[in-house]
Amino acid sequence: MPPAPIPMTTLLLIRHGESEANLREDTHMAGRSPAAALTPLGVRQAAAVGPMLRDRYGPTLSRVTTVYASPAVRAADTARHALSAAVVDGGTPPPVTLAEELLEIYQGEWEDALRSSIDEAAAAAASQRDPAHASAPGGESPAAVEARSAGYLLGAVVPATVAAVRA
Repeated sequence: MPPAPIPMTTLLLIRHGESEANLREDTHMAGRSPAAALTPLGVRQAAAVGPMLRDRYGPTLSRVTTVYASPAVRAADTARHALSAAVVDGGTPPPVTLAEELLEIYQGEWEDALRSSIDEAAAAAASQRDPAHASAPGGESPAAVEARSAGYLLGAVVPATVAAVRA
């Protein structure tokens, strides 16, 4: 008798809806801006993800076992609005696990700085020389963000998949 099939793990990445920080991108380096809330448009964008989730996973999202989000207000609220819009018939959305490791890139000295105070030409040149490892002074590089977030997801998702196989 052949072994039972191993369940597939699907990882969906959903970007947050428009936030207050997005409205200041022309003048400020947003960086993490963890307290930036969704705008009314951002709330609608997040809720618009709900029907896609429902179409893919059913009206109760019963096949969705875990939802991870950054603790940034805009990311956590996007997850909650999307899940609430997906579940119908009085169902309860799956819980959202907030993880610091999923925060956006840390911009160091540039966090929330005026763009006019940053030597953007020097930053662009550094980024062109080594895009994966360039960073703001005291900030993270894209490679560091990738290692941080991927390490967390591998540490969280792989054990959950193994547990599902053994169940």
